[in-house]
Amino acid sequence: MQAYKEAKLKLFEGLTDESRQRAVVCVDDIVVADDFIRAASPVPVVTFGQNPNPGMGDEPDVWPVEIGPTTLFEADYKIMTPYGVVQVITKLVGVHNLQNILAAIAAAVAINIPLESIVAGIENTDRIPGRMEVVDEGQGFPVIVDYAHTPDALEYLLNTVRE
Repeated sequence: MQAYKEAKLKLFEGLTDESRQRAVVCVDDIVVADDFIRAASPVPVVTFGQNPNPGMGDEPDVWPVEIGPTTLFEADYKIMTPYGVVQVITKLVGVHNLQNILAAIAAAVAINIPLESIVAGIENTDRIPGRMEVVDEGQGFPVIVDYAHTPDALEYLLNTVRE
């Protein structure tokens, strides 16, 4: 675990140009995030995560305030950003896609993309072929295509579909 942490931190140590570079850090990865955030970063940092501690003073910059109705076809998220809460209704469903959405929002916020453009980009993104891809040919039962190929990935997929 120490080697993993050191390798990750090396990536951030190379960031030195405050005017052009940004660090986007997932605080769900406590091993790296804790050390990195405590270190005085020479570049601006935007954090994101799925497991904030609201009211504890250590919330990430981008995190899900509310996970609304979710079906196999659509998810509804309210997401806190440094500029306020935004609602995102997307075809990208599942916890793995939420994590990717949070990362995308954090990266876009880090480079000052307007929230309206960020939300529009996410909402206009189609499902990724082979990732929780729902096939509806009027067959009367759900068919989901996913390229999960490890036991962990398959377990994750099945849990997501059950939810």
